[in-house]
Amino acid sequence: MESQDLWDNQTLKEFQVKNYSIINNNYVFKLPTGYPVLNFIENFPLFHNIKFTKSTSKRYINKKYVSKCNTAYKYSNWLRKNNSKDNENSCSLCSTNRLDDEYEINAYGIEKLRYNTIKKKKDIKIFSWKIRCSGENECLRECGEIGKCSEHCKFSDKKYLNKHYKDFQKHKCKEVVSFNVFLSDVQTTEISFSVNFHKPINQTLNSLK
Repeated sequence: MESQDLWDNQTLKEFQVKNYSIINNNYVFKLPTGYPVLNFIENFPLFHNIKFTKSTSKRYINKKYVSKCNTAYKYSNWLRKNNSKDNENSCSLCSTNRLDDEYEINAYGIEKLRYNTIKKKKDIKIFSWKIRCSGENECLRECGEIGKCSEHCKFSDKKYLNKHYKDFQKHKCKEVVSFNVFLSDVQTTEISFSVNFHKPINQTLNSLK
């Protein structure tokens, strides 16, 4: 890793990082929900030249307590023109998985938050999602090879690979980035990833701090 400035105050300020900590060998960054999250993934020095893909785990939104706002940075991309002859300029809303989504607590969520605060109940996760490294970089694969599978790897068999393609995504690279938002603070997104992200980079995050 060429950059030695991943953790200086200026960089953290640039990416609007509120604070970060280490929990169970994972870094947990707290950023404002919305565009700062997308900007962090697209431009943070650690993630340069890394192509991400969706994880096999589904995107979760607790619609019982919150709703998604129409405030994403690229919200115009959500709109598709209808083919209706009556109104050529009409658009329909497209539901998309965006890292720059924002959330608004509904009336039931406000009551639940008030109850949890009074009763000191556990916080409720209202959003979670994971993305993973696509493995298209020079990644260390589970079979021990860098950037490709060994001759004896089961995924070298195309028939096996096609049948177990989801498992192959994990095999290519184990690195995952997780996103979580909680009811107590929907304006903050927690982004977590391994303290040793990303192999086979010779230097770990610990050495770059």
